[in-house]
Amino acid sequence: MKKTAGIFAISLIVALAACSSKTDEGTDESTEAAPDSFTVTNNTQSKIVNLLAREKGSAEWGNFELGGGLAAGSETKIQWNDPEEGKCEWEFKAKFADEEESNVFTVDTCKEHDIEFN
Repeated sequence: MKKTAGIFAISLIVALAACSSKTDEGTDESTEAAPDSFTVTNNTQSKIVNLLAREKGSAEWGNFELGGGLAAGSETKIQWNDPEEGKCEWEFKAKFADEEESNVFTVDTCKEHDIEFN
């Protein structure tokens, strides 16, 4: 049975919905940026051994370093390696110690900074 992933942005770690800056012409230009970090919570009964992410539409998955994994019932802060401005739509999935895998789900990382696996 696949574990479902839910996203809860109620308690945001970083309040970065949009950054505003002035251009040389003096006009406002809004850009969004992914936060430097986000929280992953494991509310399942199994340890997460791999957390994978990819830019939406990409075929290639990247792997977040979790050390010994993320135990059931615990949470951790994950650090992005230089997230690019404007690259907000990311797909995530988790692999568990019981060899199950979560469903792939999309997160707007410019607005949602907490990821929860249930």
